[in-house]
Amino acid sequence: MNNTGNFVLQDRNFNKLWESFKSPSDTLLPSQNMDIGGKLSSRQSETNFSKERFQLRLIPEGNLVLNAINLPTDNPSGPYYTSGTSISDSVPSNPGKQLVFNQSGYIYILRDNNQTLPLQEKLESSADFYFRDTLNFDGVFTLYSYPKNSNANGSWTPIWTVPDNICMDNSALLDSGTCGFNSICNLGSDKRPICTCPKGYSLLDPKDPYGSCKPDFIQGCEEAKLSPRNDLYYFEVITNIQWINSENYALLKPYTEDQCSMSCMEDCMCLVAVLKRMKLPLSNGRVDKSIMGSKASMKIRKNNSITLPDHRLPVLEKKKNQDNLILMWSVLLASCVFVNIIFIVAICVGVFSIYHKKLKTPMRNFGAERALDALVEYKVDELDDKEKLERYVMVAIW
Repeated sequence: MNNTGNFVLQDRNFNKLWESFKSPSDTLLPSQNMDIGGKLSSRQSETNFSKERFQLRLIPEGNLVLNAINLPTDNPSGPYYTSGTSISDSVPSNPGKQLVFNQSGYIYILRDNNQTLPLQEKLESSADFYFRDTLNFDGVFTLYSYPKNSNANGSWTPIWTVPDNICMDNSALLDSGTCGFNSICNLGSDKRPICTCPKGYSLLDPKDPYGSCKPDFIQGCEEAKLSPRNDLYYFEVITNIQWINSENYALLKPYTEDQCSMSCMEDCMCLVAVLKRMKLPLSNGRVDKSIMGSKASMKIRKNNSITLPDHRLPVLEKKKNQDNLILMWSVLLASCVFVNIIFIVAICVGVFSIYHKKLKTPMRNFGAERALDALVEYKVDELDDKEKLERYVMVAIW
């Protein structure tokens, strides 16, 4: 383990056989660089180090990109950040070839002609701090500093992030975005996303604050037949929320806000009326204060205690005492000559078709040695279940 934090395996001549700097997980340390084809993968949470869906890659075209992958595969979706250093973005002979993170905490892209593209401004007093670059589990690539002074509070402080606002810059992400479905993304003071469920919704997985939200009420068209919809639901109005890439369930125009809300109230499949659009499901929800006056009316159940009629087929109750029924069938089967004849014929046909040639074999040693190998001419399939074979032969003899 050297002073840079690189763990190295060497041979007797001190040649490197393996080093941790060449196999990064979610973090780069100063002097740890990334070549073409290298990547970082985010962890699942702050305490779970399983691989999650965000990646930082230096792709063969020379671009440094951030993208999500469609788990459980490694298939990447479109990037939500790119450095613009690919062959198509610059002079063909000058693409990016390496991501450099030097001892001063300075991170930049080294081009083919050894020119550099800084990703962040140079830092002051680098001798007083430790640095690390981490791809966080929420998809934000962050440069952190940590004071070397032992009297400091010992906290890692974010000093640079990419993207600058992942709640607003993640429209290229497929499906739900940074937060789960029906969830709202809000940027915190540390430029990390905060995911919250709207009123009337809760986390699908309470242990995953960045997961999808589910309604805390039952909604369907069956219950709408039991009571007027105004008695079942009310609208919770939220403002300055933008829902990106949500499927347009219906587009009604020209419609006033009241007409739109009433239409959603009367439609048993409608969940939310956003301006003049009813959307289902909600994805890429984010707080956007630049769109002042925007409204989303979310339909919430007033009372979730209504019991719906069960249209399934009735389940017959079991008899308390089935002995008489079993006895009756036993008597019928025992006394039915026709059934017994069919049963015996079936056994005889089965035995005859399989073993009619084998039965010519002398059976004088069967009872003593129970050796059936010769009887079935040593065929593996028949010998796999000797007990069944013995029963067949005994029935045939009987």
